[in-house]
Amino acid sequence: MSNTLFIDFVVRVTLRRKKVKPGFFLGKGKDMNCKKPYGLRKIVFLAFFFVALTSVNSPAAVEEYTPEYLNGKSYWDYINKVISSGYSPDVFVKIDRRNMERVENQKVIDSMLRYATAAAPISSSGVDLAEYLRQEASANITKTVVDNRQQREKNAAVQGEFNYIPTSDGGTDYFTDGLLTTSVNHVKIDELGNRSLSSMRDMKYNDDRLLVSYSGEKLDNLDNKTTFSWTGTYLPGSLFYATAETNAYKSYAAYNMKEVDPGGNTTDTQWTAGSYNPSKKLVLSFSQKTTDSVYGTSEFTRSKIEYAGGQIDRPSYYYEEGVGTDGLSYTSERKDIQYNGRGQVTYFDDTTRVDYSSVSAEPEAGEGNIVTTHTTASFTYREDTPHPFGEDIEPMAMRLESSSLTSSVTRADGSFQNDYTTTQYVYDRNLELTGASSTTTFNGQAAQWYQYTDSEGNILTKKEDGTYFYINDDKEEVGVDAADVVSTLKDGDTYTGTSTTEMEILYGKPMAKSTTTTTSYTNPDDGCNYKIQTSAVTYNNALVRNLQRVLSSTEENTTYQPYLDPDKKHLETTNIVTTYTYDPDTANLTGVSGSGTKTGYLYSSAAGWHAKPYINDIKKEYEIILGKPVMTKYTDTEKEKTE
Repeated sequence: MSNTLFIDFVVRVTLRRKKVKPGFFLGKGKDMNCKKPYGLRKIVFLAFFFVALTSVNSPAAVEEYTPEYLNGKSYWDYINKVISSGYSPDVFVKIDRRNMERVENQKVIDSMLRYATAAAPISSSGVDLAEYLRQEASANITKTVVDNRQQREKNAAVQGEFNYIPTSDGGTDYFTDGLLTTSVNHVKIDELGNRSLSSMRDMKYNDDRLLVSYSGEKLDNLDNKTTFSWTGTYLPGSLFYATAETNAYKSYAAYNMKEVDPGGNTTDTQWTAGSYNPSKKLVLSFSQKTTDSVYGTSEFTRSKIEYAGGQIDRPSYYYEEGVGTDGLSYTSERKDIQYNGRGQVTYFDDTTRVDYSSVSAEPEAGEGNIVTTHTTASFTYREDTPHPFGEDIEPMAMRLESSSLTSSVTRADGSFQNDYTTTQYVYDRNLELTGASSTTTFNGQAAQWYQYTDSEGNILTKKEDGTYFYINDDKEEVGVDAADVVSTLKDGDTYTGTSTTEMEILYGKPMAKSTTTTTSYTNPDDGCNYKIQTSAVTYNNALVRNLQRVLSSTEENTTYQPYLDPDKKHLETTNIVTTYTYDPDTANLTGVSGSGTKTGYLYSSAAGWHAKPYINDIKKEYEIILGKPVMTKYTDTEKEKTE
């Protein structure tokens, strides 16, 4: 297209408009929300502007815009399209929005990986900054267009101009000198259908036009605000643009992210690059340290990172060594990480080894202090999830339909547990989450143990002082010399069971409402099924400082022994109520306590079942350690004596 024809096209398109469509503002006014109609005096300016652009009409200039950025269309096709839409043609906002979405997608990926081992619902608060804004964090505008734009601004004497572009999700992106400076009110819809609004402000760039800092906030579906700020540095040679002769990369050397949640709790994450691939576009190793004001400090080094299809936001393998907030060292190998078309995790395989030497009574035991957990997880999604916005916004996450989790935990003491958990999520016709439930089948074996007996076959108990005794039929304690004690290493009891959980949806978040569990115990020596326990727990959930929390739980456990009590006439029943207290300003957990009663019958080989039941008072005491409740004391006090 010649310059004359191109100017004529602009003039004709401009004159046909009675007013400009939302999205383009040109002038020196301070109100960037102002939308002015095109005036005839601006037609000349627009014509001049497009003459400047069309002066770069060589094949090389077209090649600078790769198909990745233009969806296979040439630069001039793109220019014509945005002109007809009334948008500023020298800003590729879709590219910038894609980069911002990568941040949220990476959070979701890490959230799924982090919580899957506990079969927990997906939480949108999970944060993994491993690849945070790794690529194309600043506007992707080619150097040629920038140079021409700057020259055009000088000629037009409007170097203070602003451009803004509204997006189909209701957000707005603001630009200065071709660089994104503010991005406000963009909608994010997570796997469970919860909507949030995110904004980024004060985006600063260095002399190479690389993004070096920004701040922002996120409003969740309950309007709780989390604020954040980010600063970063780059490896030498990083560029914000690519040409036919330049293999552009924007490789971070380090960055820091600070976050403040709705309760005022802070998280500070420091990320440092280790190595990159030859193109310097894919990070192969890095280190990260996170300090959380509630949960403590953790740090790790991740290496040997591989990517599915070479895509920066889809790591498929990595090896990790670190120290958790509990102070325990660990290693983790995560492999076969798979994704669907929208970048959501569909499968992964993880092996994590935790070293308990630092808290072990026998720290020199080496491998004896290692606990290994092998996990595989798969996720399915609702393929009919619509994308509610236009092509300028990255597709929203598909609704999570189900998850399947297989976990195997093994210890050097011979104990293990295998779990298989499936979770189903239920939506209404509008794809609003209305319910969820999970089912777990499990089996395992308790730790090996030493059985102590005397020469007459009496089973002994070992005291803390190293002496041994047994109780005779007269309920008398009879001591036994250590020389007469025989120690036999025995396998732990085996057990199998099932557990089902029904969840309520509390303002978009699945929370356990009731759980029922049945566990059967077997003696490995004779195969006798000697004990069956059933447990029913109900939970009371509510909002605390506008955040979802569990307030209390009521638990009823029943135990019976099939071999000794086949008619279930001598059951042991335990009832416990546990309450949770929170800081009214932060909604942080500050206390947990449990109390209740246990009723049952004693049994002796000589007298059988006692006629009168015993009633004991139960009390559980907890400490809040790094934001989590840890039971520190359990008392079982006799309330009524048995005859």
